[in-house]
Amino acid sequence: MRIPLASWPEKLIDLAEVRESLNKGIAQESQVVFDAFEDFLEYYLQPISREWDRPPLERFIKLRDEWQRDTEFLSSIHAMISHPAYLQIIGMGPVAVPLLINELQNEPDYWFPALKAITGCDPVPPDKRGDLQAMTKVWLEWWRVCDLREEPVCKAALSSFRRF
Repeated sequence: MRIPLASWPEKLIDLAEVRESLNKGIAQESQVVFDAFEDFLEYYLQPISREWDRPPLERFIKLRDEWQRDTEFLSSIHAMISHPAYLQIIGMGPVAVPLLINELQNEPDYWFPALKAITGCDPVPPDKRGDLQAMTKVWLEWWRVCDLREEPVCKAALSSFRRF
């Protein structure tokens, strides 16, 4: 049986009450466990919608760092591009394009599938596929001439870029 949303309590867990009740004579080891539990509650019980309140640049940097940290030692491109943080970057849409281009300019990485997914474009010719430097060069050239195009994704990406 479902509980109507209107009858849900506003706060399911009041961390201040829990901390206050546990702080009475708590051992240091228990404090470490409690702090870890508190971090867990704040991270995993925070609604995903709050993530969208972050500025796009801040959100992108957080996701990029998470992706790079978690995929640093992976050799499978498929595993790298199916990582949740990578998929969330794609989910940011056109606002992520200038941020991805900036990443390619500063430190080339496998951002090509994300760019292709967001823009619907794939400017890389078949003979350059697999060559990180060549693919980077092609996408940077695409970005340079994007300002001249009338494609909706170019207009959206460029308008996002001008906000930063």
